[in-house]
Amino acid sequence: MNYSDLKNGFLNSTWLKILALIFMTVDHAGMLIFSNNITMRIIGRLAFPIFAFFIAEGCRHTSRRLNYFLRIFTVGFLSQAVYSFFYRTLYLNIFLTFSVSVLIIYSLDASMKSFKKTAPLWPLAMIGFVITAHYLLKTLLSESLSYDFDYSLPGILLPAFAYLSDKKYLKIVLFSIGLIFVCIWQGGIQYWSL
Repeated sequence: MNYSDLKNGFLNSTWLKILALIFMTVDHAGMLIFSNNITMRIIGRLAFPIFAFFIAEGCRHTSRRLNYFLRIFTVGFLSQAVYSFFYRTLYLNIFLTFSVSVLIIYSLDASMKSFKKTAPLWPLAMIGFVITAHYLLKTLLSESLSYDFDYSLPGILLPAFAYLSDKKYLKIVLFSIGLIFVCIWQGGIQYWSL
């Protein structure tokens, strides 16, 4: 570690992404290789919030929004084909969850820029729309398919919570509220992500 690491903070974005990758790997190994090892699964709970936060930051800082969405969606689509083949389910992977998150963030951003006077209402309207669409899809598809997104509805919305403000402390508060929503919805060991 050198002086610039201390000056800029040890846990910069690169280190946080590396840690999230390590946590995710530990989680998946704990689930698939070590027969649902609870300690490894608890460690893995830290990966999702870090990745969700960086999805929001990616949306905020990318200059090529369509490419950003397409990269996430393409990886999700391709990995879903493999996932669905092996597990025989339509439980949609995290990349597809984040693809919808990106679309929500872009929609929120466009809506707030277009309607400055009613801007505070648009995030609530968008969240209401996503909740309604999620339940309609679940109702329509539950008869024939086992359908849901990874981390379900709260997982879709979590990056949007981080995107709602560009002020550091308000962003952390909003993201924490969204993460609490995820924990309540998922229950169990998900509380360790806090």
